[in-house]
Amino acid sequence: LYVVDEANIECHGHYDMICREDSFSLPMLDRAQRMVVRDQNHPCVIGWSLGNEAGYGANHAMMYNWIKTYDSSRFVQYEGSNRPIWGQLPHVYDRVDSFTDVICPMYPSIDEIIEWAYITAPKLNEQRPFIMCEYAHAMGNSSGSLSDYWDVIKKAHGLQGGFIWDWIDQGILMKDENGREWHAYGGDFGEASHDANFNINGMISPNRRPHPAMIEFKKCAQPVDFEFSWLGDGQLELRIVNRRYFTTLDDITVVWALRVNGFVVETKALAFPTVLPQKSAEVDGASILQALAHHNIQQLISDGDSEIHLDFSASILGATLGATSERVEVASDQITLSTQGKKKSKLPYPKHLILCQNNDKGRLVKAEPDSMSLTANGFTISLVDGSFIYQSVTDSTKPIVSSLQPNLFRAGTDNDGVKQLGDQFFDKSKPLGLWLTLGLDCTTLEDLDVTLSSKKINFSGDAMDFPSFVTKARIFGHPGRRKYEGITLAEKLEDSSTSSVKLGKWEQQVTMVGNGSVYVEITLDLEESLRDLPRVGLQFTSPCMGKACFFANGPHENYS
Repeated sequence: LYVVDEANIECHGHYDMICREDSFSLPMLDRAQRMVVRDQNHPCVIGWSLGNEAGYGANHAMMYNWIKTYDSSRFVQYEGSNRPIWGQLPHVYDRVDSFTDVICPMYPSIDEIIEWAYITAPKLNEQRPFIMCEYAHAMGNSSGSLSDYWDVIKKAHGLQGGFIWDWIDQGILMKDENGREWHAYGGDFGEASHDANFNINGMISPNRRPHPAMIEFKKCAQPVDFEFSWLGDGQLELRIVNRRYFTTLDDITVVWALRVNGFVVETKALAFPTVLPQKSAEVDGASILQALAHHNIQQLISDGDSEIHLDFSASILGATLGATSERVEVASDQITLSTQGKKKSKLPYPKHLILCQNNDKGRLVKAEPDSMSLTANGFTISLVDGSFIYQSVTDSTKPIVSSLQPNLFRAGTDNDGVKQLGDQFFDKSKPLGLWLTLGLDCTTLEDLDVTLSSKKINFSGDAMDFPSFVTKARIFGHPGRRKYEGITLAEKLEDSSTSSVKLGKWEQQVTMVGNGSVYVEITLDLEESLRDLPRVGLQFTSPCMGKACFFANGPHENYS
């Protein structure tokens, strides 16, 4: 664990004053001195920080010089050294009076760090390392650009990462009247003045459970990476990269797994040579080549009907990390060899998903225009309110699928908008208020038009027409119709259930084939003005599913 120890100095309200005020010189120096003397014998402390967001003036220069005189073994950093002389304005990297051993900007954009690495640093002959003092704000379900930052950091010389704000949600354990545990934050104690959930901004929860962003960061910071290239014709290039700085990978075991449409068809341990710190080594991929040939992967790719992936998993003995499990995964990677759709399939959906076999072609699909239903092989589809209900004839109490609707909304993150403020409806940098005024959280299908149609499906060269229903409708949003108790931003939006916002058009074609399986096509034609949407997708309910098996991104939360 590497620690940069920071002096307890922060003064947003007087950003440019305290750092220059003589009456604060000794108090600021005193805080720096007490920090250094207190923590100087902790080996995890690799550097000192002069504070956070407190301007930059003569008082900081005094602190810097005292620390460097007292402890020359560690670096000293301060983000304000790379701001303009006055104000917390965009970073300035060419200041000659910059008292910092590290270039440590706060929340630079990805474009800014690229410009620094390839243009600014070479131009200034800058040799100091670039370590962002803050670059990802982990408040709520956020930190979505971690992988984008680390793609640049791993490629560009001089970029050494940064600090995420911050480590843990600072909530207080409470119990309700039923004994259920929850974590309290600002406002939960009846106080009028508070910062709401602003201290709930960590990578892990108060009970130390990782948030989704922590799972992604583990991937970004993993100690092993894999470089893979399959050229076909028995040619394969595989390298293993050691991201560690001090040790080899000799304590790590690597296993590969070949997946076809999500299912593992073969897996084996991968032997590799000793890889020195910050180096890479070529790996013999003969066992992988044999698996690709044995499972006819090249032909599957040519057919274009399969998704094929090669997974790598690197693990160490759990005892190394103080864990009880036998092995702990420390790194992983997934190489995409093929995605369905590169070549046009003869079928309207992938072979591995199709349920209708040749002997189903002669089965009757019964269409009932009056009741707007389709029936085949003991299954039925009923058109309802622009959507449909798909269920078994023998058990109509638990539909298989129902209430298929457009989904243009998702749970708002704290970077979308500060939920405990009510004045962000027109703030372009905080789109949550705008999304709520459009009613994206509550959509309906109206002005329905349903017609009986047919869909031509090709089975092994034999084209057949199957009955279908086509539903056309308009999508409307209803601002304020849904209530969010305790969310100030939403509570200040008046219920406008008598009015609605036109969002676009909906077209749905539902086709049933001989064995009762269903093919659904959806087209969304959204208003041109809807440039910034939190989500464009579909949602449905499935009451009959106790457990579900699906083939998609995961297994953790993702946004792809």
